[in-house]
Amino acid sequence: MDKLNQTILRSLLQRPLVVEVQDSIDSTNSELKRRYGAGETGDRLLVAETQTGGRGRLGRSFYSPAGSGLYFSLGLTGITDFADAVLLTTVASTAVVEAIERLTPHRPAIKWVNDILENGRKLGGILTEAVTAPDGTLSAVIIGIGLNVTPSAFPPELADIAGWLDLSPVTREQLTAAIVDRIYGHIETLPQRGYLPSYRAHSLALGKTVRVLTDPPFTATAVAIDDNGGLVIEHNATRQTLSTGEISIRIE
Repeated sequence: MDKLNQTILRSLLQRPLVVEVQDSIDSTNSELKRRYGAGETGDRLLVAETQTGGRGRLGRSFYSPAGSGLYFSLGLTGITDFADAVLLTTVASTAVVEAIERLTPHRPAIKWVNDILENGRKLGGILTEAVTAPDGTLSAVIIGIGLNVTPSAFPPELADIAGWLDLSPVTREQLTAAIVDRIYGHIETLPQRGYLPSYRAHSLALGKTVRVLTDPPFTATAVAIDDNGGLVIEHNATRQTLSTGEISIRIE
């Protein structure tokens, strides 16, 4: 697989932003958090060939070997409302599946809230993090995206659950640009929740029995996704809404 080309990637993007490609980094999200924390401004796209400390939701690690994935973080500085920031995980998930469908024959789906799956195997995921200023205001939101794009010798704990995208002849630069452009497009209609019909249509959970991984876990039916990206479930004839980022589910 050819190395990512920073110049080509920048040329493919429809919006001007700072673009940087690195061979190796601990975590693209962590690096952007450090940079914004040190006072850097403006939207930024940071891509890495490999991550030595890739991170997922709920403190999990994200396996990021060289030559087999697409790992990048998009830093957004135009989001100033925490309520809007919460929506960006679902926005990014929608952008990823839509870009994959537009460029490849793959037809992935979304496991609430942030996992990208196809045929029961996880292709990748999204980690969204906020950066706050000393006065508590929102200074940046970082969307981290990791996708498996070639076969890899996955570690034993991932061998039965991980999958990968056959991108050929699509390049990683093309897929990255398509995802980023769709994220910006959906942000433009964020007040109207323009992306939510697509997110709902790609949901693996709706209408299914899910196991909510709380302590203790319980079984429920996923009945809806509300306008804030929350998963509405029904359990013992009672409905409740699971907020994004708080818990995990397993589809039965």
